[in-house]
Parts: sequence; C-alpha cells; structure tokens
Amino acid sequence: MSYHYKIYGISSNENGQDQRISGQDNIDLDIFVGASTQNSKSIANIQVHRTTDSEGNYQFSLNLDGNHVKTIIYNPKKQKFLNKD
Repeated sequence: MSYHYKIYGISSNENGQDQRISGQDNIDLDIFVGASTQNSKSIANIQVHRTTDSEGNYQFSLNLDGNHVKTIIYNPKKQKFLNKD
C-alpha cells in the first residue's frame, strides 16, 4: 500500500509547522516526485528498522536506498536516546 503526501516545503508547511511522517517499529517509505500519481518517478526508498539488543535497548537503523546511514539507541528504562554513529 502506498501513501501520497503533498509536501510544499522542506522544513515547514503552509501553516509554519514542521512536517513529520512517524512510525513505531519498522518503516518502508518510497518517495516519489511528480505532478500526480500517474506522472511521478521514484527518487528514494527510506527504511527504518527497530531491533532490541541484549540489554533491552531499542536500536533504530536508518537506510537510504539500501545503504545504512545512521543508528540510534533508545534506552526505555532511562527514556533517553544515545547516538551510535
């Protein structure tokens, strides 16, 4: 299933608020550019996967077009994020 979002700005929308697409565990998002759903071209594939390490921390890995970009670690007990890369 694909979702189509009209994005009017990079850092803010017409109301001056940030635009966010959120997910909890795993995200597989294809980004298309074009004038309509029939006249568009894929520009990127973004994937975010969550795993749990042996200490119970959540590791979120970001991949862009199949290439690893960044991993962050979230400690649910302390409710804090720790950067890995």
